Amino acid sequence: MPCKFVQAMDGDVILELWTGTVTLDEMMTHKQRLLTDSSIKASASVLSDFTRATFAVSPEDVRKLSAMDNDPGGKSTIDRYAFLVDYGVYDEAQLFAEQVNRHGKSVIVFNSLELAATWLGMDYVTVRELLESIGT
Repeated sequence: MPCKFVQAMDGDVILELWTGTVTLDEMMTHKQRLLTDSSIKASASVLSDFTRATFAVSPEDVRKLSAMDNDPGGKSTIDRYAFLVDYGVYDEAQLFAEQVNRHGKSVIVFNSLELAATWLGMDYVTVRELLESIGT
C-alpha cells in the first residue's frame, strides 16, 4: 500500500506518508482502517503528506471517498485533516477538502509542512522527524 502512517500524541494525531500512484481502492481501504481503529482517539486529526504521491482518481471517486466522512451519528474518529501537497495534486486535494467540509469535518490543504503542523498544534521538527522515520 502506498501509505505508511504513525500515531502521535497518544492517538490524537495520525501522520501519513503517501507515495507513488494512489488509487481509490487504496484510499478507501486505508480510510476505513483509520475510522475503525480503536487506538485512535475520538476527534483525532490527520496530517496526510501527499508530496510524493499522484492520484489515479476521478472527481466522482473523490465524492465516494469523502462520503465516508458523512457521520451523522458522530462515531467517526477523525475530525480534522491537514493535507500537505505539491501544486501538481492541489486541485484533487482541494476538491476532497470541499467535499469533506460539507460533512462537518475540517480540512485544509497546505503546501508547507510547518504551517500544517502548526494548524494541528504540533511541533514542526517533531512532525518532520516522524514523517522521515516512516518514509525510510
